[in-house]
Amino acid sequence: MTFKLLLNGRFLNRPVTGVERLALELSRGLRKLLAATGERDVDIAVSSATDVEACIAALDMPVPTILTVGRWKGHAWEQVDLPRMAFEPMQYRPNNTAAASASNL
Repeated sequence: MTFKLLLNGRFLNRPVTGVERLALELSRGLRKLLAATGERDVDIAVSSATDVEACIAALDMPVPTILTVGRWKGHAWEQVDLPRMAFEPMQYRPNNTAAASASNL
């Protein structure tokens, strides 16, 4: 069964500490699992303030689809911009707050 999964990439904008490391490793593992089963890769959403090249380097895997979204950053980006673009796919938020208005979490 093919599905769409949107990964909240906010953790890619932050210094790697325990929570970010967990999110990074879960993301890598999920992408490897999807690749091994022939499923479509995830899309990773980041704010427009994100250094996309640094995100690709941090993931240390084949380049996923990285979508730059919105004009805010931080919690405002998660609460306002991310829910607006996440119209269909299921969202995976490995270490961040969920948007109060999104119904597909």
